[in-house]
Amino acid sequence: MDHKPIVSVIVPVRNAEAFLDQCINGLVNQSLQSIEIVCVDDESTDASKEILLKYARRDDRIKVYSQSKAGAGAARNLGMSRASGEYFAFIDADDFVEADYLEEMLGQCRLHDADICLCAADIYNNSSGAFEKAPWMLDEKLIKSKPFNVADAGGDIFFIAKLAPWAKLFSAKFVHAHQLKFQPLQSSNDLYFVLMSMCLAEKITVCSQTLMHYRSGHSTNIQSNLQTCEDDFCKALVESRKSLQKIGLYDKLGRGFS
Repeated sequence: MDHKPIVSVIVPVRNAEAFLDQCINGLVNQSLQSIEIVCVDDESTDASKEILLKYARRDDRIKVYSQSKAGAGAARNLGMSRASGEYFAFIDADDFVEADYLEEMLGQCRLHDADICLCAADIYNNSSGAFEKAPWMLDEKLIKSKPFNVADAGGDIFFIAKLAPWAKLFSAKFVHAHQLKFQPLQSSNDLYFVLMSMCLAEKITVCSQTLMHYRSGHSTNIQSNLQTCEDDFCKALVESRKSLQKIGLYDKLGRGFS
């Protein structure tokens, strides 16, 4: 690629060989072609890295990096440090998107000069092959105006969209300005990044279309132990609370933590 991409799509990968073709093909064939696909292999023990390298040889927009089993949060941080796009999108290796996923969200971000765009998503049941509606992924009933921010939404800011980085487009300038990073936790490593992004953004816009498909019904990403998940979730909330207190928002939004 001899020009700066508009969007950097960051994909953390660990043992996702069964799903990578669908994920990467969906990104390579986006209607928005001015992108780079930054894949970070987290010491996969299957053929994931070989599959990524195969795609990289075919398409110079695909970059492949490696890390030593540090988790998805660290992988996304590494991806952001290598990314050069004006916007960041995050896709998990077992999920997949519609062909106009990036173009639609970019259009809304540019139309409203927004820091973040949210889109609707559904659930793809890997066992049955069925798509299931998931209105809680984006609850537009809670949005009072478009674009909106935390001053408009109040405590509803935590419930408008699932607090995960996918099904969203982030301005890289916004992310860098607030020095936002993912936590190096085994689970809940994305909670702090997304929660703080939603609270700090001056303008958040929305695509009502269902543009992303979250895969369920498989065991690849099962966490190794429930206690670790609970501990990490608490750590993410504690750090978020500290940051919100620091910027004077916690008292207004504290009910979201109850």
